[in-house]
Amino acid sequence: MHQRKRMIGISAIAVLCVVTVMGGILFQLSAVAPAQAESTQNPASDVGVSAADPDTAELDDSEDLGILELTAYQRRQTYSEYISQFAGASFPDQEVLVQGASFTSTNMDVQVLNAAEIGKDGLPADYQGTAVVTGEKGYIEWEIDVPVAGLYNIEVMYYPVTGRGTSIEREIQINGETLFDGSDTLVFHRVWGDAGPYLTDTAGNQIRPPQAEKPMWRVVALEDSIGYVQEPYKFYFEQGKNTVRFISKAEPMAIASLRLYQAEEPKSYADVVKEYEAKGYKPVKDVVVTIQAEDAVRRSSPSLFAVFDQGDPTLVPYHPAEARLNSIGGHRWQIVGDWISWEFEVPEDGLYQIAIKGKQDQSRGTFSNRKVLIDGKVPFAELQAVRFNHTDRYQMRRLGVSQDPALDEALAKGAVGHVGRGGESRDEPFLFYLTKGKHELTLVACLGDLAGLLQQTEISLYEMNTIYRNIIMITSATPDPLRSYQLEKRIPGLLERLKVQAGIMRSMAKEFESLTGQRGGHTAVLTDIAIMLERMVDKPWSIPGMLGEYRDGIGNLGTWVMNTRNQPLQIDYIMAAAPDAKLPRATPTFFQAMWHEIRAFLASFTHDYTGVRDIKEL
Repeated sequence: MHQRKRMIGISAIAVLCVVTVMGGILFQLSAVAPAQAESTQNPASDVGVSAADPDTAELDDSEDLGILELTAYQRRQTYSEYISQFAGASFPDQEVLVQGASFTSTNMDVQVLNAAEIGKDGLPADYQGTAVVTGEKGYIEWEIDVPVAGLYNIEVMYYPVTGRGTSIEREIQINGETLFDGSDTLVFHRVWGDAGPYLTDTAGNQIRPPQAEKPMWRVVALEDSIGYVQEPYKFYFEQGKNTVRFISKAEPMAIASLRLYQAEEPKSYADVVKEYEAKGYKPVKDVVVTIQAEDAVRRSSPSLFAVFDQGDPTLVPYHPAEARLNSIGGHRWQIVGDWISWEFEVPEDGLYQIAIKGKQDQSRGTFSNRKVLIDGKVPFAELQAVRFNHTDRYQMRRLGVSQDPALDEALAKGAVGHVGRGGESRDEPFLFYLTKGKHELTLVACLGDLAGLLQQTEISLYEMNTIYRNIIMITSATPDPLRSYQLEKRIPGLLERLKVQAGIMRSMAKEFESLTGQRGGHTAVLTDIAIMLERMVDKPWSIPGMLGEYRDGIGNLGTWVMNTRNQPLQIDYIMAAAPDAKLPRATPTFFQAMWHEIRAFLASFTHDYTGVRDIKEL
């Protein structure tokens, strides 16, 4: 929910710029008292404006032009700015466990119950502790005795108690302070799943069951819900007594414990392979386990349900005319942080390869990313962001050194693998050691290499919006075409600020092109804005007449951030197989595609696509 709010705010920046016209008009008529808006997650609303001296606001062309002092947008510091304050701080190898029921202060009605009374799913069998049930308004605070000062991760064991069905949101304060942008919108997901088996009508069409909440105890590290920071947050604690406060923003939750600790960073695949060799792990033989994507056991949102894709004969299950629930995701699975989990079982201990048949056909000119977890952990560092490039058809994406879905598809067709720059075999899959029995595979939507680029773009968005407000406080939103405003003299550093932003836009366009390997609509937006800014720098007298174009550019940049942040992906199935197993082809052959079209055409004469049918359980 918080991300959707932020997306709406970014895309509406141009509208908000127009709204600020009233501030500019009032500024020209009279002195405006300094005001500072409260910082929020919405980039378009994190503003604070201070009026200049009214004597300088009424200057005309014949008067001596003074320097108009205007403040920039005021917003919370970023996480990187917060961490930079503790560059010399240690990372103590200490753990501090705090029971949720040991809170020291609260202003809301809470209940302390045995954790097992709240829910048993996800709870360790021998767990005997209690938990505190908190509401959706108010705060709860704990006092924590920290043995060694330093930077710690925070882990929370929580249970999503019954609410309105949206994600749980909390703000964290340490020693009475909200620390950085993002610490005020921590998200704790609910757990969803199918309410029952698939349904079918008398015409043979599968119908998805309704979605139902499947609450369970979960243990999560506090992290960036927007996805700009890809590792769990670290918080600085002084030695001795500290306070941690959770302020409810949305939905109730039960808290069993908080833990201060050092999150383990995933090892590189090369290091993991050495461990495999030292322990004598061997690849399995003649094993292929297929996990149908539509059979996901848990997901973070009720919108992540099974869907049917009828145009590809390689999908499983498949029918040319009847609806088959044969995939999951697509545009519904694009919000950063949303996850889907599957359970699967392997017949023996050993090393397996994992492949994903999926497609990203929603966002042209860019790619989507997924973090891969097995049994709740990222197996190695390379799986913190697996890239899925844009493609109109499904591809077999082997998790491997190549990280190249086009090569994986060629291998599925029988092509010979290539060698990478480092000499490693580019067709070599990552190997995963799995013990006999059940395992859980989770894919989480993340930003990957796009995170830094998007964060810098959002910072530029703030600065460009600030410049716009600076200008209209002198010119109004409808400048006088006969008046020379001499903005470069009245606004400190105006041309330099515009020049800096033009350079940033060009560097980001170049970086985006290097990431995606192509030019397209995404880079064109950045390049167009850079050209506009350079024109404003070269011809300062034209700035008042370009305000409309400038405002539209801000709106386009906000929309660009929103669209690029989306990470859609649709999956047909996932395979855990022996490393030497030949994977099935993901794209249909010419004859498969032709036979599909023939069958679909013939079915159009006999199959009723519009009638309402009786429904029964499968």
